[in-house]
Amino acid sequence: MNTRSLNYRLILVVIVVGLAFWSMYPPQTKINRGLDLKGGIHLVLGAKLDLDPMMNMTQDVLETNTPEEIQKISGKMGIDSNNKNKGKLIQEILQVQKTRRNKAVDRTLEIIKNRIDEFGVSEPQIQKQGADQIVVQLPGVVDTDKALEVVSRIAYLEFKLVEADVNDNSDLIEKAKKGEIPSNLELKYLTKENGETEALLLRKEASLGGEYLTNAFVGFGNLGMPEVSLQFNTIGARIFSRLTGENVNRRLAILLDGKVHSAPNISEKISGGSARISGNFDMEEASTLASILRAGALPVPIEVLSIMKVGPTLGEDSIRQGFRAALLGIILVVLFMSIYYAFSGVIANFALCLCLLLILGALASLRATLTLPGIAGLVLTIGMSVDANVLVFERIREELAQNKTIRAAVDSGYSKALITIIDANITTLISALVLFYFGTGPIKGFAVVLSIGIVASMFTALVVTKLIFDYLIYVRKVKRLSI
Repeated sequence: MNTRSLNYRLILVVIVVGLAFWSMYPPQTKINRGLDLKGGIHLVLGAKLDLDPMMNMTQDVLETNTPEEIQKISGKMGIDSNNKNKGKLIQEILQVQKTRRNKAVDRTLEIIKNRIDEFGVSEPQIQKQGADQIVVQLPGVVDTDKALEVVSRIAYLEFKLVEADVNDNSDLIEKAKKGEIPSNLELKYLTKENGETEALLLRKEASLGGEYLTNAFVGFGNLGMPEVSLQFNTIGARIFSRLTGENVNRRLAILLDGKVHSAPNISEKISGGSARISGNFDMEEASTLASILRAGALPVPIEVLSIMKVGPTLGEDSIRQGFRAALLGIILVVLFMSIYYAFSGVIANFALCLCLLLILGALASLRATLTLPGIAGLVLTIGMSVDANVLVFERIREELAQNKTIRAAVDSGYSKALITIIDANITTLISALVLFYFGTGPIKGFAVVLSIGIVASMFTALVVTKLIFDYLIYVRKVKRLSI
C-alpha cells in the first residue's frame, strides 16, 4: 500500500463531503420540507369527464341497441364501422373512450403542474389517483382561495365578435333579454368599471381561441391599471390580424371561461399577434391570470372533491418529534458502538456523522422533499449505516484471534465482509426502488431517503472507515488496534 493510493482516496472523500456540505448549507433553506412538516394545502381533484361529448357518445352506445346508431356514433369518434358487428364496435368505442379519458387526465395533470410552477410553490406533490382523480399537495401555501383558483380554473380564452349592444341594434338586445335569441348568437353581460352591467349579443362561434396563445404577462393600461397582455403564435397572429382588419369599428369581446372581461372597439387592423385583457384587475389578480394563461387551459372541467389545510403547528410538532427520534437513535447507536468496539466504534460513529451529512446533501442537490416518513427512513438508515461496520469489525476480530497482524486482519476483514455487505444493501435498495416506483407521496418520501441512505452508508462504511484504518496502519504505524 503506497501513500499515493491513500491520497487519492482522501481527495475523493474530501470532494464528496465538501459537495454534500455545500449542497445542504444552510439546511433551513436548502432542504425542502413536505406538507406534513411545513404545513400547507392538500387537494383531491376530480376530472369531470362526463361533460366531454365523446364520453356522452359512449354512454349513448351502451344504452342503445340500434346498430345504425352505433355505427353513426362510431363514425363521429373516428372509428371505421365497415363490416364490423355491434359487439366489436362497442369494444372499439370503449377503447377510444379509455384512451381519451387517460389523455384528458394526463393533460390536466401536466397543466396543473405548469400552473403550480408558475405559482412558485416549492416542491409540490402532484399525481394521479385512480382513473380520474388528481392529488395536489402544496407545502407552505396558506391562501386556499388563490390555490383553488390557480389549480381548478379552466382558463378557456375566446375572442368573439359583438353583433349587438345597447348602442347598436338595441331592439335586438331587448328581444334577447326576453329569450328571443337567434340560434347563432348568445347573450352575455359585461361588468364595467363603474359597476354597471352591459348586455351584449355575441356570436356563439369564437373567432379566435386560447390554443394559439404563446405568452401572457402583466402590463398597464392608459390609466395605469393592471391588465394582461397576450402574445399569439404565427397562426394565431395571422388569424387575429385578419379578424381585426375585416372588422374595423366593430367590438370584439374577450371571454375567459365564458365570462366577458372586456369588449373593446377595433379601431384599426392589429398586426404582430398581441392583444390585451382589461377588467378591473388588481396587480395580484392580473399576475395570477397571466400565469394561468401561460400554463394553458384545462381540457376538461375539474371539481374539488376534498380540501384539507394542514396548519404549521402540526408541521412544527412533527419536526420536533422526528428530530427527537432521530437524535435518540443516533445517541443510542453512538453509545453502543463506542462501548462495544472501543476506538474502532468511534471511527464508525464518525462515518455515521458523514453518512447523515451525505444524505442531507443528496436531498438538497436532488431537490427532494423531506417528509415525516422520510424522517422514519432517516432513523432506519442510522441503524443500517453501522451494520456494515459491525460485519467488518467482527471479521477483523476473528482474524486477530488467529494471531494475524493488524494489517492482515484489517485487509482480510474488509475483503471477507464485502460480499455480505453488498448483498444485504443491494436487496434493500431494490426494495426501496420498488416502493418508490409503485408507492404514493408518503411512501415515496420514505423510499427516497432510504435509497440515498443505503448508498451513503456503503460509501462511508467501505471507503471512509477503510481510509482511516489504512492511515493508522500505514502512516501512523500503530501496533495495536482497539476493537
